[in-house]
Amino acid sequence: MAQGLQIGQVARETGLTVDAICFYEKQHLLKRPLRTEGGFRLFSSQDLQNIHFIRRAQELGFSLNEVRELLILQSADVEACSHVRDLLKSKLSTVREKASELQKLESDLAADLKKCERRLHYSRTAGHAVLHEEGISAEVAEIEVPYEQAARTVGFLGSPTIWVDGVNIEPASRSAKDSGFACRWYPGGIPPTETLRAALREAQGQRV
Repeated sequence: MAQGLQIGQVARETGLTVDAICFYEKQHLLKRPLRTEGGFRLFSSQDLQNIHFIRRAQELGFSLNEVRELLILQSADVEACSHVRDLLKSKLSTVREKASELQKLESDLAADLKKCERRLHYSRTAGHAVLHEEGISAEVAEIEVPYEQAARTVGFLGSPTIWVDGVNIEPASRSAKDSGFACRWYPGGIPPTETLRAALREAQGQRV
């Protein structure tokens, strides 16, 4: 009895769709698999390795024709030729360039994260300071907005957005409908403390 993985199992293990795996087969990137008596494809462990290789190569910018040549080169009965050597040299250079770009991107993102954390710390500190100065005892809560739909649900206009009793502290922004992910620029990283102070006093007046 033939042994192997059926296409659904391969899809789960590789994170690809069944259609994508069938497409690889039609493009002759995979050998024609064995089939069960019922006609179901059976993929070998080598097929699984090749699928992982194809996916990684595509993510790195290799075309399907280039991937096909690389798979042929990997087979034991094929000798390397100057064309494949040149292809490997070219792609190795491309991969190294991308690695360098990714390292720079990592550095930039790390710097942005530190800047964001400093601004968050400053905004919390400034908010508590204004509450203390106004003699108001109130809870300050941070609302996590992890994705676009959450931003629309809470009416998030961009970072930072500050509410007092559910009302935006900036009067001009209270009727805005363009909620979503965005960055809002302020000279000090957060809205002026006078804007927050005015909103707090407005809220206090409404409670009286």
